[in-house]
Amino acid sequence: MASSSSTQTSSSADPPTFTTMDKEVEAIGAHCQYTYCNQLDFLPFRCESCKATYCLDHRTETAHRCPHAGAWATARRKENASTASGRPGKPSLLTATQCSHPACKTYINTLTHVAVACTICNRQYCLKHRLREDHACTTLIPIGARPASRPHTPNAEKARAAFGRLRAWGKEKQSAVLPKPKAASNAGRIAALNQLK
Repeated sequence: MASSSSTQTSSSADPPTFTTMDKEVEAIGAHCQYTYCNQLDFLPFRCESCKATYCLDHRTETAHRCPHAGAWATARRKENASTASGRPGKPSLLTATQCSHPACKTYINTLTHVAVACTICNRQYCLKHRLREDHACTTLIPIGARPASRPHTPNAEKARAAFGRLRAWGKEKQSAVLPKPKAASNAGRIAALNQLK
């Protein structure tokens, strides 16, 4: 009985054929999606722009005439720009600057020395000069501030002289345009009286 049951299970199970092995081999690689190529490649390349799979010969965007050429580069550029603007990155000697105190030569914005920004003078200092008293903040002109206006600069004098000439010219034009009142009328007498004052 035991022998009859073993023969039934072996005859009912189909032995592996070459057609099933072909399907397994195709599952390992991928066919090139370039028109008329369709080559089976075991190490296929995926185009990051059009998301299609290609063989070694058609892996570049120019070789397979990619309809979205350069899309992966613009996406990466936008991603890098958004992450770079939001986060300054690790401090290093390339991003390091010197302390704003004139006598200090310490490099700040590094891993060992952090920078402290002063909100009053808009400068960055090392930890030793971070306090306002240590870097004489009250005597410094803030970075980005407008210079104090001086009343007697040559440009200010030129501007005043130009406005004076403009006023004189305007008065001349106004007197030429307005009609002169007659001397016998009341308005003429008032105008003559105002000129005397």
